[in-house]
Amino acid sequence: LDQTGVTEPTVREALKRAVAAHLPGVEASTLRLVGISGISKATVDAGASNTWTADAVKVEVEVGPSASSPATSLDRIEAQLILASTAGHAAARLDAAITEALAASGVAPPS
Repeated sequence: LDQTGVTEPTVREALKRAVAAHLPGVEASTLRLVGISGISKATVDAGASNTWTADAVKVEVEVGPSASSPATSLDRIEAQLILASTAGHAAARLDAAITEALAASGVAPPS
């Protein structure tokens, strides 16, 4: 995945669908990609994000619940985003979903 790839509408939609699928009460239509940046593993380990490589991708989103979601769903959405931003089972599931969605949109996973 490179900077050119993330500007492709099919890739952006694939990212939106994958992230929305892991958030309670969120539809891709209520999710907005705010920023996408590539970061190296060394940069991830150091906690910074100012480089662009295929080691990792930082996706920043804004979400809102769908019209049919309960008012309390924003707390659940926030909790899921926090879990997905840490190393663990939720992050691994989201990573797998994003990899699958990107592959379906024609982006080959890193080797």
